[in-house]
Amino acid sequence: MRGLANEQTTRSKLTRVAETINGLYKAEVTHKDGPWRGLEDVERATLTLFREQWVAWFNNRRRLHPIGDLPPAEFEKMYHQQTELSDVAWLR
Repeated sequence: MRGLANEQTTRSKLTRVAETINGLYKAEVTHKDGPWRGLEDVERATLTLFREQWVAWFNNRRRLHPIGDLPPAEFEKMYHQQTELSDVAWLR
């Protein structure tokens, strides 16, 4: 029963993360670059240029205060470098 509860908690957290990202996307792209003629225009923009630009910004240029005002990609790179260094130090 414990595994099922953990799985549900994980699924719930992932749902909240997805909802947050969707909300950010709507605020940063959909509302800012509107008004749109219809849903098809929004879908086309989302699946092409905006998605590529926004995802690149979201992962590579957006700065997050909780991780030292670094972009997520830069923080992740630093994390992996530190992990590799600590693994090497542990092996010695």
